Amino acid sequence: MFPEFFKNKMREVGSFLKIMRGKATGNDQKRAEGVDDALNAMKDEKKIYLKERREAERGVDSDVNERYRREHPLDPADKVIRESGGQDISAI
Repeated sequence: MFPEFFKNKMREVGSFLKIMRGKATGNDQKRAEGVDDALNAMKDEKKIYLKERREAERGVDSDVNERYRREHPLDPADKVIRESGGQDISAI
């Protein structure tokens, strides 16, 4: 999700800048192009979000490598609990 999402988000920001440039120069054609580009970027973002939802419903995460998941299973019992034991650790 991450690289694709940010690529589309940057496209949307670029489109916004194109809209602002069109407003500043009075070029309505540039403004319209910027709006169309922004809407297309938003459609692509929506596809990414919907893909993320489908993965969440299936319990899959495409951002995490399958090999990594096998080597590092998410088990709450494996979670390391760190306590200071009541000691003042600021002097260390």
